[in-house]
Amino acid sequence: MSVAVVAAGLYLTWLMYVSRRVSAARVRRAFGPLPAALEERLYFDHVYQWAIDNAVLVLAKVTAWFDRAFINDIGVDGPAKGTRWTGAVARYLHTGLLYNYGLAMVIGAIVLSLLWLSLQAIGG
Repeated sequence: MSVAVVAAGLYLTWLMYVSRRVSAARVRRAFGPLPAALEERLYFDHVYQWAIDNAVLVLAKVTAWFDRAFINDIGVDGPAKGTRWTGAVARYLHTGLLYNYGLAMVIGAIVLSLLWLSLQAIGG
């Protein structure tokens, strides 16, 4: 079937442009809107460009935002920032002086005692 369509197309082309027995304008009118659609490649390029502009690029922007906001900033940079912050806090807590550690234990015991007492007052 496809060979017959190609053969008919080649014969029609020969009739129009080589022997000039058939007018190209007359053939164009006879086929109606089909020649215009074929010249535009059945509008495939328009549909393809619309899909790229309205689907692929929008999805790519959403994916890029998600990658930047969650994967890079939280997943990769989050632990690094947490480690850096912990080191900055620990720098001031680890002095090597025994009385500083003793004071921290006393303050911690007082805070825990107050917390326990307040929970007992609420619950009982």
